[in-house]
Amino acid sequence: MAAPVCGRAAPVAPAAFMAIPVSWTQVRLSWTDQSTNESGFVIERRPGSDGAWAPVIITEPNLTRIEDVGLTAATSYTYRIKAIDTFGGASSHAFTSAIVIPAARKRPPIVVMPLGDSITRGTGGTQAGYRDPLYTRLKNAGYSISYAGSETTTATPLLTEAGNDHHEGHAGYAISQISGGLDGATTGWLTGVAGERDPVYPDVILLMAGTNDIGTGGSTGAAALTRMDALLNKLGTLRPAALIIVSTLVPYYGTTATREQRQLDYNAGLTSLVAAHRAAGRRVWLYDMRAKVNSPAQISSDGVHPNQSGYNAIAAGWFEAFQALPMIETWRHAKFGSASSQGAAADLADPDADGRCNLLEYALGGDPVLAGLGVVSPHASVVVEAGIERLALTFLRRRHADVAYTVETASDLNAGAIWTAGAVQIGAGLPVDDYFEKVTCRDTEPLVPGGRRFIRVRVSGP
Repeated sequence: MAAPVCGRAAPVAPAAFMAIPVSWTQVRLSWTDQSTNESGFVIERRPGSDGAWAPVIITEPNLTRIEDVGLTAATSYTYRIKAIDTFGGASSHAFTSAIVIPAARKRPPIVVMPLGDSITRGTGGTQAGYRDPLYTRLKNAGYSISYAGSETTTATPLLTEAGNDHHEGHAGYAISQISGGLDGATTGWLTGVAGERDPVYPDVILLMAGTNDIGTGGSTGAAALTRMDALLNKLGTLRPAALIIVSTLVPYYGTTATREQRQLDYNAGLTSLVAAHRAAGRRVWLYDMRAKVNSPAQISSDGVHPNQSGYNAIAAGWFEAFQALPMIETWRHAKFGSASSQGAAADLADPDADGRCNLLEYALGGDPVLAGLGVVSPHASVVVEAGIERLALTFLRRRHADVAYTVETASDLNAGAIWTAGAVQIGAGLPVDDYFEKVTCRDTEPLVPGGRRFIRVRVSGP
């Protein structure tokens, strides 16, 4: 129950506390702040449903969402939260149900789901639409991918031979129909169908939808955006770990009056819609495909579907969008010209001989081919909480972690030293850019006169 101090009202416990796994190392925590006098929140975690509670994050006031990073894959955890004040008062706890962190899945291949309507399927006198030229571009760049989906229609011999003939391109489908197919009892594009098809967990979803809402459906851009908002909410709930790229619609060169303007309205609204989902913590990016397909020469005679020239341009656009995704493969491609983890680009290679392997360079924002460039080394400090001094470590951490960061502490540096995980994160990460945040974690043990404490961050891949 709530603990008041010196007659002061204790903070009110948070409500609607939820934990959602978003990767093999990361959980998104959210709650409703019901207190007006808290100084922050204390979040504790335990293994399973009956392990020992340990504090993992202490936040600032008025926060309602944070991510816990550095978890163990394929492990069950339970969380609880309480509001605290500066006088030592605390609310009662709010609890989550036990959740299970996904198993770490070594990439490659990157599982890519092409999701949309007939343009994703490939229509307009073409075969496989953009999927064939995109696969070729990614393969030539060192990416290993696997297309996912329940459909195998319109595949080219190349895609069939490579086992990459799958997709979720459905001719004539509006946004609400695409949404329904994700978890429908007989469709289950993501959730699977019992006895027929296993659930699918894409790493990347390529989403282009809305053409049929505005075209045959006659919707306004605003109405189509409302449906897209619901679709992104659903994708974020069903597959929070997936990286979603939303495409604008390509131009319409047909004869239906007002249709092109409604598409332009829809495209314009996607910018703020995607920004709102990103602000809510969802892994969504926007790509302006209209900048790639912008000529009647790229559209077939029906004025709607791209011809092969248009599909080649869409493939180039999706490939470009890939380069902005927070994946180690895109980092390798930018630094070494290939997404493949081989030779100088291997995780444990150190091509600039600065003592940091590529995995550390990636995790800490360094340059793997120019010694020392870009790395902001973790630095230690002393923090004081309620008059107690503790050792702390501040470091850069990727905001969408596909590596694990574990802060460990020890009392000695000899060969038999025991390093213990379980440092407490102080506050939310401070965003540095679209890829990194700065975080500070402190020791659970206090500093004492004559004593010694050491702290480090360990980085590991799946």
